[in-house]
Amino acid sequence: MNDKPLTVKQKKFVKAYVEKDGNGQEAAKAVYDVRTDGIARSIASENLTKPNIKYAIEQALEKHGITMDRAVQPISDALDATRAIGFGDDAMEVVDHSTRLKASGMALKLMGADKGEAQVPAAVHFHQHIEEKKSGYDF
Repeated sequence: MNDKPLTVKQKKFVKAYVEKDGNGQEAAKAVYDVRTDGIARSIASENLTKPNIKYAIEQALEKHGITMDRAVQPISDALDATRAIGFGDDAMEVVDHSTRLKASGMALKLMGADKGEAQVPAAVHFHQHIEEKKSGYDF
């Protein structure tokens, strides 16, 4: 962490960044006297590379109970999602493939797979997996 104190505008940027859901461009437009999106993006980009600003944002988020673990937990839970089908004594739990697929996409994005940064197995046998799942259902 850089021990350099934040300027008044940097403090306001941190506050606006958190209030605007992590939108640096909008935070910069709210704090700095800029009118164009390009300049606001540039200011935000520069601010977000400064260690003391990044640290202040982390502290502001933690103050509100927003941590990486807490933010990722719902995705983790959704990877094991099930849903009930039927009613009463006939109800049964089945895998909620739609929710699991969405959660899987979010998890892969967080791990950088959408940018080619994560190591995703080269040979994922989706067809084989689907056939195995089909054999478990009574149609």
